[in-house]
Amino acid sequence: MASGGIVHLVGAGPGDPGLITVRGARLLRRADVIVYDRLVNPSLLAEARPDAEMVDVGKPPSRGGEHLQEEINELLIERARGGARVLRLKGGDPFLFGRGGEEAAALAEAGVSFDVVPGVTSALAGPAYAGIPATDRNLASAVRIYTGQQSRNPQPLSPTNQTSIVLMGVRTLANTVRAMLMAGWPEDTPAAVIEQATTSRQRTTTATLETIVGASAEVGIRPPAIFICGNVVGLRDSIGWLEKKPLFGHRLMVLRGETRAAELITLLDDAGAEVVHVPAVAFDGAEDWTEPDSAIERLVGFQVIAFTSVNGVDFFMSRLLDSGRDARSLAAARIAAIGPATAAALNRHGLNADLVPGRFTTGALADAIASESEQGDTVLLPRGNLADDALPAALREHGLEPTPIVVYRTLPGPSLAERAKAAMERGIDAVLLTSPSTARNLVEALGDDRSLLDGIPVISAGPTTSRGAENVGLRVAQEATEHTADGLVDAALAWAGSN
Repeated sequence: MASGGIVHLVGAGPGDPGLITVRGARLLRRADVIVYDRLVNPSLLAEARPDAEMVDVGKPPSRGGEHLQEEINELLIERARGGARVLRLKGGDPFLFGRGGEEAAALAEAGVSFDVVPGVTSALAGPAYAGIPATDRNLASAVRIYTGQQSRNPQPLSPTNQTSIVLMGVRTLANTVRAMLMAGWPEDTPAAVIEQATTSRQRTTTATLETIVGASAEVGIRPPAIFICGNVVGLRDSIGWLEKKPLFGHRLMVLRGETRAAELITLLDDAGAEVVHVPAVAFDGAEDWTEPDSAIERLVGFQVIAFTSVNGVDFFMSRLLDSGRDARSLAAARIAAIGPATAAALNRHGLNADLVPGRFTTGALADAIASESEQGDTVLLPRGNLADDALPAALREHGLEPTPIVVYRTLPGPSLAERAKAAMERGIDAVLLTSPSTARNLVEALGDDRSLLDGIPVISAGPTTSRGAENVGLRVAQEATEHTADGLVDAALAWAGSN
């Protein structure tokens, strides 16, 4: 085997991408090859390296598993023997009804190095997200987990003080219930079926053991779903929590740069949304540094340096340091930032913004700069290659002299079209745009498939983003009043509240 080749058998968790373990997420970001299953949340795949090889080996329930499983085993062995760091990403826990043990045995027999990262199993997480504890001191001191995929369901033992959980058992639910009744479970035992557990599409149907089959059929429960039976199901009415969150039931596709999405995703997740993060934008330094270098050489001649993005700060300061200068070169100028995120980026470089407008828009920034400036003052604007003329025009109207310089380029995100299409095929309730470039990149990447966006509401980070969206034919349903992560979440809440 080539040096460095290894397979990591990693549990992806039950659906909520936040339930992958810290070690699993770290290995995901480092992997050369990612071999993933059908039930793995696509948001997790957005964490992969842009150059990682992605291999979908999802097995639809209708397909036989043995032949395809042998192909998966061979794929893992082949890639690892080639020296790759392979991540085998499996829904739930790889060693609980996930055939991870078979894959580990095949790797061991082939002499391939591997390790195992356990995952959060849907057997426990699904009921927890539905407000049903698997055990309770007064109601259940034992829990048994079965698979519904066997041709004959095992006869469950006596129901005394226990909980029974069945995975992959929608099609065999009637057989399972019949076996439990024959084993002596009371007909009035509380029971539940949880569909698409831990996701925005989670749906919980409760009934008794006698009536759960009919209740599930009536609402059209489909796989993947979890069956749970026992007195603990009765606790759901008092401790159910997920459905009470304001954005529960909404799957939101967030289009943002490859970085700096963590805060927004966390806030949306806290509000109960299922977030599908699709990297729509990547960033690189300016293609031509002639104008920025010239401006850096004459910094003393600018009365104001105004930053309109975190990237503008980071790329400008990096170039400043590369020139042999540092933050002391900015001492003669007042520094303006369009909002708190940009001001925080300045802080990381040891700088405090002198001006941050109350409203985080280009118009408000121009007004704030003008209020602290004199006619004819010069304003340096480090920004991206796709910035429009709104801010320079507003500054000129105030009698100021703007000098825009391009310090970074905005590029399409890696595999944007493929990831966006996969997300929309799963079902998206709204698209969150964080900049004009995210709108343009998405529409351009989809090309002839842009009709996939028809009917999907668009939530915009602010007026500039809205203009960019409308310029490429998108209709904005809700606009944030503040161009911040909190502002965008408030816009999502306002949209959800009106629908």
